[in-house]
Amino acid sequence: MLVPALQVADAGGCAGRTLHVSNDMTPEAWAAQPVRQITLLLGDNLHASAEDAGIADPRATAELVEIAFEADAWKSQ
Repeated sequence: MLVPALQVADAGGCAGRTLHVSNDMTPEAWAAQPVRQITLLLGDNLHASAEDAGIADPRATAELVEIAFEADAWKSQ
């Protein structure tokens, strides 16, 4: 049996995202654009809080190491 030794979840303000849709597209492309963006956002594993991330139960029996980053740290250099 394999048991994950590390679980990662992003929690905080990063969970609030904006979808961008252009008005100069065909109706089909316009409808597909938010679906693609939502799919990508779901894959980013972003949550508003640790509880929303579903790590509340593991925290009771495992060591939790929080690594805090300033929002500006994620900007491209």
